[in-house]
Amino acid sequence: MCLHLGGLGEQTFARREWLAWQLVESGIGAVLLETPYHGRRREVIERGDAMSSVADQMWLGAAVVAESAALLGWLRADGHRVAISGFSMGGSYAAYTAVRLPWAIDLVAAGLPMSGSHVAAQGLLRRLVCWEALGGANDGMAELERAYDAVALRHLEPPVDASRAHLIGFRRDGIVPPESTSAIHEHWPSSRMSWIDTGHVGGFFRSSKAIGDGIRRAFGDGEG
Repeated sequence: MCLHLGGLGEQTFARREWLAWQLVESGIGAVLLETPYHGRRREVIERGDAMSSVADQMWLGAAVVAESAALLGWLRADGHRVAISGFSMGGSYAAYTAVRLPWAIDLVAAGLPMSGSHVAAQGLLRRLVCWEALGGANDGMAELERAYDAVALRHLEPPVDASRAHLIGFRRDGIVPPESTSAIHEHWPSSRMSWIDTGHVGGFFRSSKAIGDGIRRAFGDGEG
């Protein structure tokens, strides 16, 4: 059974449903978590895909990790072998979930950063941040980097068995710097690292097959 997490602004289950059906054909079940502030869990007053505040983004992350850990624990206690996957933001929170769990889990994550600051302050999405609301471009960027870097994956121990983690990066990614993804692999030296020669948007369409292949490999080759 694999839990699939969505990316930022992924308001529907379409991409994950396609991936889930491919895996069901291989005998691997799926759970799709609706991300907080997305889909039916979105506040009525919200408009567009942007988050209203940094605090909301932090709460979103905390909720996804807590809910994912609870779902995986429940499935595991019910006798299922479990895995977790995600793209972009979903890949990041899948990694945080794997780190949080006290037992080994198969993880396949694509287009994820070592720290949220690499996306908000360095990648193309920095153009969408209202720096004036954070105290101006210079002060706001420094404060945002401090907030995200304080909870970066590099400060946390690797998963119980990092060899069961498969990280997928995009060589021409302008949203998540490729070196940010490779930094996770360096922090988790026993993890598997592969690359797709595309950007972040291209990765949205092209990574699902790679994620599916990684999950099939995990269920076929890994230990229960």
